[in-house]
Amino acid sequence: GLLAGALGEPAESWSARWPATPENKALMQWVGNGAAVAPRMLGSVIERGYAGLGGSPVVAMPAIADSALAALLAGDTADAFVAAPLWSGAPCETGALQRQCDTPAVAASQQAYGNALLPRLLARLFELVDVIGHIGRLVAQVAPAGAGAGPSRADGSGIAQVEAARGRLVHWLRIADGKIADYRILAPTEWNFHPRGALAQGLLSLPVDDRLPQLARLLVDAIDPCVEASVEVTNDA
Repeated sequence: GLLAGALGEPAESWSARWPATPENKALMQWVGNGAAVAPRMLGSVIERGYAGLGGSPVVAMPAIADSALAALLAGDTADAFVAAPLWSGAPCETGALQRQCDTPAVAASQQAYGNALLPRLLARLFELVDVIGHIGRLVAQVAPAGAGAGPSRADGSGIAQVEAARGRLVHWLRIADGKIADYRILAPTEWNFHPRGALAQGLLSLPVDDRLPQLARLLVDAIDPCVEASVEVTNDA
């Protein structure tokens, strides 16, 4: 119900409109005729000329093998890697835009605007619709589970990658003498808010005028930190 209220129509009919109409045309029709919060938000971004702001040359994160990440998280430079991760010498972006880049409407928006504000917001909207449907399907598959295996005393290490709301989340740990001896978390925020990452480079592309605080806030929220964030603009000394 909340999703339908935000979209201005049921999710099923909203999803059905995109394959039937060329993607950018479908977007303009939807934002032009919609009175709900989502079309008004995207329409405002377009009308104010913000659609192409905040883009950067940072590329989407590729699939990375567990073994490659485990080697980085277990090595002598693991702390430095977690603090400012790079892949092939460059920062990457992870999150809704990375996952939804093959969705036709998002791909068309990216073709027009790159990885700027409008494609990010549109990708998040498509992901929200997808996730609600996916949760429903998962709930329908839930079945009673039997007792799990007992605790193991084996030593060794393990790694897990999962696509979380903000992007790809990685946990790595090492067990020695039956106890956790080392544990590292590589959060999506470390990729997206890297000093040379999507946010930093996107901020550098924004116009420096009285709109800057609002645009910076929009970009931070679109890329999505894991904690509450504040934006402060100070004069350059």
